[in-house]
Amino acid sequence: MRKLSADERKQIFLEMMDYFDRVCGENGIHYSLTGGTLLGAVRHKGFIPWDDDVDIFLARPEYNKLLTVFPDDARFVWDSREKTAGYEWAYGRLYDTRTILTDADGLPSEGRGLYIDVSPVDGLPDNPILRKAHMKYMRFLYRGRRAVITNTESEDYYKKGKLAGRAKNALVHATGLEFWTSRMHRAMDRYPFDGGTYIGNFTSPKGDRELLHRTFFDSYIRMEFEGRSYEVAAGWEEYLTSIYGDYMQLPPEDQRVGDHYGDSTCLLEEGETRESVYRKRRRYVR
Repeated sequence: MRKLSADERKQIFLEMMDYFDRVCGENGIHYSLTGGTLLGAVRHKGFIPWDDDVDIFLARPEYNKLLTVFPDDARFVWDSREKTAGYEWAYGRLYDTRTILTDADGLPSEGRGLYIDVSPVDGLPDNPILRKAHMKYMRFLYRGRRAVITNTESEDYYKKGKLAGRAKNALVHATGLEFWTSRMHRAMDRYPFDGGTYIGNFTSPKGDRELLHRTFFDSYIRMEFEGRSYEVAAGWEEYLTSIYGDYMQLPPEDQRVGDHYGDSTCLLEEGETRESVYRKRRRYVR
């Protein structure tokens, strides 16, 4: 296997985005770039120079349709809880099977390939009390899930103090990843997408900042990205303002770092598989 440079990873991401865009287009499915990928399209007309992942989200009805039509491909593989029992995320992922992530600090992504996160956006009740309660519950589940997948050997595990670290340890042993992910997955579409005024992306760490008006997905445009174009929901400007404030302002230089892949992503050579690579490394990661 051979380590991939940042530029090589970005090229693979573009190939994955082209594939995803083609599948959606052939099946009449609308999607939107989101997070740093959307910000990159608006501010840089492509990747944020220091960013190293791709994020996409869809309205829940579009996401559910995608689940029924996504093809099995020799290179690009779709995975989700609807497809694979015990799948560790509450959203879907598109993987490049030619690649392998050799070090993710012991987290579930380790042993997989380069991936694109594909999240559903779900409905919320119009009643403000119920809406607030549901948002808080989803935030509770998100934080619980994040706590149990934290690597206990990592340097920042105890950054909030040893007491907090011990509490995390107790939580890990008492529950586990499936406990939190299954509850999060069930709760996400508790309310119908078109049943109220507001919708939310509950798989995001940004919490209430990803609370959106349902009209966000009323229409779509094509936006330039690295000389290509991909779909963006019409409400993109309000969304970016909610997430980033003055989104055209560059962050301080010390914050211009990516944190997903580093130099741990490799291209598998002919005849290699993820399983054979990890067998040689005496490590077994699903």
